[in-house]
Amino acid sequence: MIPEKKNQFYFMGSTDLSGNTISLIKRITTGKKVNSENPESLAGEVYAQFAAFDLEFRDYYNLNRYQKFVIRVFGGIGIAYGNSATLPYLKQYFSGGSSSIRAFRARSLGPGTYRDSIASSSFFDQGGDVRLEGNMEYRFRIGGMFFGALFYDAGNIWLLKDNPQLPGSRLSSTFLNELAMGTGIGLRFDANFFVLLLDLATPIRKPWLPKGNRYVLDKIKPGSSSWRSENLLLNIAIGYPF
Repeated sequence: MIPEKKNQFYFMGSTDLSGNTISLIKRITTGKKVNSENPESLAGEVYAQFAAFDLEFRDYYNLNRYQKFVIRVFGGIGIAYGNSATLPYLKQYFSGGSSSIRAFRARSLGPGTYRDSIASSSFFDQGGDVRLEGNMEYRFRIGGMFFGALFYDAGNIWLLKDNPQLPGSRLSSTFLNELAMGTGIGLRFDANFFVLLLDLATPIRKPWLPKGNRYVLDKIKPGSSSWRSENLLLNIAIGYPF
């Protein structure tokens, strides 16, 4: 970013298409329309067919030389069709972690209001077809190469189709009521060529809780060791999250 400029915008849009050329060739040569119930293969492997679209917007506002306010909004959707019933694992969306909703463990959020019973103690990733996130961060200099931050994150992922094994995971008209929210403070060591981040975050809203009980600010108990182990999360990362 240009230090002398007061306000700067960043926009990224991407499209990812897969399997359409192969599917067309199969249709021409065999006369059959491919479908996920009886998928076609190429070189002995079933090929993926999907379309994915991502949009990301950021606004960097320099309050002064050592203070900055940053806003980020990300939206993405992936649609599996034809030869695929679901998105490939590497193309699915995930939420939670040091560059996402920092009050929740990496890839542990969602989809929707679904919550795995062992999500807090396992490395089982929860993937989705849709991802929506928003972040706000106030960055300031403490002294020397040390900087601080106050941040607020919100977002979640969803599925486009019903999955009986993941109740509450499908995207619906009430998706805004299923957003996870978190806030926290950060310490950054910025040596220009190398940035080390320490972000301590806690949830504000847990989407898997019953309606009317999802905001958890009134349940904060810093003196309780069980509350701290469940609700305080330290993220360690290299480089700024956005």
